[in-house]
Amino acid sequence: MKGPIYQVAASPFNRPDADVILRSSNGSHFHFHVHRNILMMASPFFEDMFHLPVPHNENQTDRPIIDVPEDSATLDILLRVCYPVAVPLITTVKQARSVLDAALKYDMITVKQFATRMLETFVQAEPLRVYAIAARHGLDRLAKVAARQAVQKNAVTDSYVPELEDMPAGCYYRLLQYQRRVNNSTVFVFCRPKHNIATKGPSRETELTERNAPSPFDAVDADVVMVTTDNMRFCVHKSIITSASPVWTTLLQEQVSESGPASYNEETCGPRILQISERSNILQPLLQLIYPSGLPISVDNAALPSLLDAANKYQLQRVSWILLPKWSEFVASDPLSSYLLACSRGLKEQVIHSARSLLSRTYNDLVNTYVGALEAVPTGPYYRLLQFHKRCGQAARSFFDSQTRKDLEASSSFTLVTCDKSPCNGNSYRYASPKWYSSYVVRAKRCLEVQPSVSTFRLETITFLVKEMGCLSCMMRIKEVLAFCSAFEDAVDKVISEVSTDILFN
Repeated sequence: MKGPIYQVAASPFNRPDADVILRSSNGSHFHFHVHRNILMMASPFFEDMFHLPVPHNENQTDRPIIDVPEDSATLDILLRVCYPVAVPLITTVKQARSVLDAALKYDMITVKQFATRMLETFVQAEPLRVYAIAARHGLDRLAKVAARQAVQKNAVTDSYVPELEDMPAGCYYRLLQYQRRVNNSTVFVFCRPKHNIATKGPSRETELTERNAPSPFDAVDADVVMVTTDNMRFCVHKSIITSASPVWTTLLQEQVSESGPASYNEETCGPRILQISERSNILQPLLQLIYPSGLPISVDNAALPSLLDAANKYQLQRVSWILLPKWSEFVASDPLSSYLLACSRGLKEQVIHSARSLLSRTYNDLVNTYVGALEAVPTGPYYRLLQFHKRCGQAARSFFDSQTRKDLEASSSFTLVTCDKSPCNGNSYRYASPKWYSSYVVRAKRCLEVQPSVSTFRLETITFLVKEMGCLSCMMRIKEVLAFCSAFEDAVDKVISEVSTDILFN
């Protein structure tokens, strides 16, 4: 069987005096014959690498080969900027992005500056793509230039570019805010929150102090001590934690293998120490959920995603089974954070539940709502949430011009009501609508288009009808009127519920 085909890159990366080979990742691997001295001067990353042993070439030459994940086009531009040769030409945003990503990874300041200048040349043509790349990498000056151009070209709302999948959603939120306030004097920082998000927790002094966990995790007969990153010691029983988690079982077995079963004596050495990469506020509820002493008194909604992450990491199936239903409480208290964090964890049912819950907010309220989770999740899911909200509003609006609405009105009995406030001539009331009805429809269309939640709209229906009804005939048939309104609202709700949630995942 023939091995892979290797091609030597173009000059100057084919020189015989080169002392190392960089091999690109694309299909037919390109060999770039380069000089260590140049790479070491251009990149602290390579300088550190060359102090380590380098693998030798399988083709029996004396030049070591280093495989890199970049394709040949990206690697060629990257190296040409480092070498004393003509400056290369970048013709696409994708190319500029790849070079910038590589420059930042390899800590090549000169290449980073070059790629940033190249990105600036695409601001006029593709401002949203440039903004996404700049914001992702913290290039605030370039992000501001691109944001201004994107707003001027009306290329923000409803515009999708693939780079949104890599940019923090918080950067997109700030771009939307900038679009709404571009004419005022507000100073915008696009790449990070205006104010740092402080998280409550133990002080650094407390974390350095070793302390024991509360009961029941202070047992004197414990045979395992689990130590968290904030230095709290949980004295637990091996039989309980290993029956709950195959991962903890493996970790303890590996300890025995490393030290040798014969070399460990519990009576003389004491309990085994198991270092855990979570903080105590995460480990404690996990242990409470697997211990026979019962469940935690409460689970903090803000900690729920981290608890689920840890439960999945340690394969605590019972804990996951208990925690997942509690996500509905998280949705009720903070639906936007719930949606974003469910997206990042692939929890499809919770994503849909959260997205539908957010229909109770107007689109403007949703766009103006900031949560810390926006900084931890890519823009893609956030963008798709806004699009889903819009489509539900559009579906609600379409109902009012639909045949379904006309059929519903034709089948109702309220048009036969002798209403002295109806726009009829006093002789026939068959096709006359009561006064309240037109106001009801106008209100429904206006409200549901921007806030497509029938359950929210329904809360004020009775109050509205009592206020709008202008005659005794309508009031005498209030049950029929309410039944019609309920059927009307059910029909709108059906149209909204038929909007596909697939948009949230594509």
